[in-house]
Amino acid sequence: MNDHSVTGLSGILGQMVAYFRNRVNVDDLDVLNFSLYHLFCRIDYLYLTALPELFSSSILAVTEQALSDDLAYRRN
Repeated sequence: MNDHSVTGLSGILGQMVAYFRNRVNVDDLDVLNFSLYHLFCRIDYLYLTALPELFSSSILAVTEQALSDDLAYRRN
């Protein structure tokens, strides 16, 4: 996660904490903040790193070849 993303995420979570500050228990607020931070970081990793690597891997090429072979078989 780059510095710009962390800054934006911190701002969003800060606003959420401010909203919930007098509405929920402090411990619950800490758990919510911690959980959302890690959830958003993992989603960021998923979309920026993991999925692009997956789509560029040779496994995708093998799957595409298998689908192509299956389509040719069906045509025949």
